[in-house]
Amino acid sequence: MIQKLEDELGVRIFDRKRQPILPTKAGMKVIEQAWKVLLRARKLQQMVEEEKQTLAGTFYIAFCRQ
Repeated sequence: MIQKLEDELGVRIFDRKRQPILPTKAGMKVIEQAWKVLLRARKLQQMVEEEKQTLAGTFYIAFCRQ
């Protein structure tokens, strides 16, 4: 899957010629952006879950006068 992504992006994400395999400079940037996307997706999921659990409808408040 990573090789397919590399082909689509036209850049090598990992240098497979060395051991251990390490990210390339471009790969580090891709990985950093991928983490940001994952964090934003998680925040979006949390926001949606919070919206589902909020009360909906019209609330009326009555005042008592003494």
